[in-house]
Amino acid sequence: MKIHPPFVIYRDQRFYSTFPGVAAADGEIFAAFRRCPSYHGWPGVDEKYCCHYSPVSQLMLTRSRDGGRNWSEPELLYSPPEGASQDASLFFDGKYLFVSSFIWEHVPPHLVRMLDESGNGHYLSRFDVNKEAVALPGGVYVLRSDDLGKSFHGPYRPDPLPGTPELFPGHPRRMHNRGNITRGGDGSLLWVGDRFENEFTPQMFADVMLYRSVDDGVSWQFVTAAIDSHGDPGYLYEEPFLTVTPAGKYVLLVRSQRRRTDGSLTRADLVTAESTDNGRTWTPPLRHAIHAEPAAACRLPDGRTMIVYGYRKEPCGVRGRIVSPEFEDLDTAEEFVIRDDSPFPDTGYPGITLLDEHHAMAVYYIEDPAVPAARGIEGNIIEF
Repeated sequence: MKIHPPFVIYRDQRFYSTFPGVAAADGEIFAAFRRCPSYHGWPGVDEKYCCHYSPVSQLMLTRSRDGGRNWSEPELLYSPPEGASQDASLFFDGKYLFVSSFIWEHVPPHLVRMLDESGNGHYLSRFDVNKEAVALPGGVYVLRSDDLGKSFHGPYRPDPLPGTPELFPGHPRRMHNRGNITRGGDGSLLWVGDRFENEFTPQMFADVMLYRSVDDGVSWQFVTAAIDSHGDPGYLYEEPFLTVTPAGKYVLLVRSQRRRTDGSLTRADLVTAESTDNGRTWTPPLRHAIHAEPAAACRLPDGRTMIVYGYRKEPCGVRGRIVSPEFEDLDTAEEFVIRDDSPFPDTGYPGITLLDEHHAMAVYYIEDPAVPAARGIEGNIIEF
């Protein structure tokens, strides 16, 4: 295996650019990411500031036609009227290019007060960097292109989560947070994400939901709770990635953190769950001694799977491993390092795509110390 030198996909000192996805399609490579202003240089704001919530975050798309050497100026894909776009995920199925993300619905201070006074404040997400940055989980959405990204249709939204109360009247609870779309063994599209709640616990609660589309992504219906952890509120199960093995087994790769007694969270471990009946039933979540924040995967031509994941322990960066076709050796497969030079733990969230029978591309976000606080999208070619 050879890890080629990193290259910059997008970096601009004006912006905090993070949470990318990537897909190769008919000679082009597409990278999508979330972008918001960088406030570096404002009083009290230094290079360690993590702008993980901004009401003006946008979903951006750039592309390369020369194997990743040069990238187009990013174009705005979608800016939701109710708030902010977050993480990006891409999937190309040979006909359609799908770009999915999720929304934080911005709640201005006077509405925060009114929700608190009406007894509905427990639905709000108050971000830890600044408790005055407040939002509602607005759910996932997907855009679809049938002309290789020249135009997009949507956004398309999944049905509300069944058996789950609305946040409050007129605000249904939808699948939320980072996840991916792929084709299932029966030819339908599958989409995984979180059931995200603040209502039932003092802190954030999340577990994994599965939706299916039989009309190529226009409508989405609930299938099951692939990981239902209501009986185990000590763990978060979030930011899943779904992959399908050559034998048709569905494997979920899930970022999972344990909540300490003081309410703080541990660094994340990789958790897996599997289904052998097209996603109807799932094995209990299995925890692995693999630090992953979070993971993404692509099938290699020989049937094996390459997994890449953010690494937020020193030395921080991005790592990966190649596992057997049915994931039997996930715990023992050799780990390889893509990057270990991030100056901060705020890095990773990789995407990966297959380029040809011997090359894949991993993309992720990372800081360049010469451009403080901006964060940027970079990538590596992995030769295997």
